[in-house]
Amino acid sequence: MTHADSTVRRDHAAIWDFASRANASMASMWDPVVERAVADLGVDRTTLVMLSFLLAKEPHAMSLADFAQLSAYSAPTFFTERLARATGVGHSSHEPSVGWRLTTPGRQRMMRLHADIATAIAGADPLAPSDSSRLAEHLQVLVDASLATPAPPTPRMSWYMHRLIVAGDAPLARVVRALVCLDAYRSDAHQDAWRASGLSATAIEVLTALWRRPGSLAQVCEQLAVRGHPYEVYAVALGDLRRRDLVVGSDEVLELTSAGTELRSELEVSTDRLFFAPWECIGAEAGAELDGLLRLLNFEGL
Repeated sequence: MTHADSTVRRDHAAIWDFASRANASMASMWDPVVERAVADLGVDRTTLVMLSFLLAKEPHAMSLADFAQLSAYSAPTFFTERLARATGVGHSSHEPSVGWRLTTPGRQRMMRLHADIATAIAGADPLAPSDSSRLAEHLQVLVDASLATPAPPTPRMSWYMHRLIVAGDAPLARVVRALVCLDAYRSDAHQDAWRASGLSATAIEVLTALWRRPGSLAQVCEQLAVRGHPYEVYAVALGDLRRRDLVVGSDEVLELTSAGTELRSELEVSTDRLFFAPWECIGAEAGAELDGLLRLLNFEGL
């Protein structure tokens, strides 16, 4: 990589830092809408996301394998238990040989939820309409370039987000839709990066947990409990990491080896390389304007 290339990558990373901060901050705009939906529909927030995926996949059903492609880190029961609850209260239906679909009432409820989210966002725009529109245009260029880039990464989560998240034509709704899609594309890039290592999803999660903070296997399992895997699954993953000389120590005191630290750091570099490759479509002038608008968005009330 040349010095000029390195500088461009740093510029892109700085822009994405502001973009991801804005994306996280804007969630507060629609949190009250989602909380009402959780109470009204009788499911948790994660299930609402899964029902949104069903909406995005229409007219086709979604199989368990489809859900697993979106979150390779989770146990099958993570999906099936939530979908069983959604089916039990009438939001979805299930055909064992086909998969899950929204019922007609479930579709209407999800369409209403997304319309309500778009309305909440449109009414909370801290920018001038012209600024929001320009920001949306710049971000959409990046979305289009990302989804048009040949794999890797393979669009998984980003495909669904591009089809679905945040209806409406208000400028800030288009900004949110683009940011959510780009965030999903980064998740796709990360998944392709770690798959190339030959490690399983559970092994990668153990490696990442210890990369962030050394600890015991029990502590790692507690951190990852939301995934739905039992202790034994992570014990097997740990065994694989030990055989590859990526982790050392007893189950009570675990840490990465130098090889483990190097591998996990390389995954971040590979993720960045895949994620930012399509960003070459934006020139210096457009990049500077995008950076300025994102900074303005972050500092104007988010």
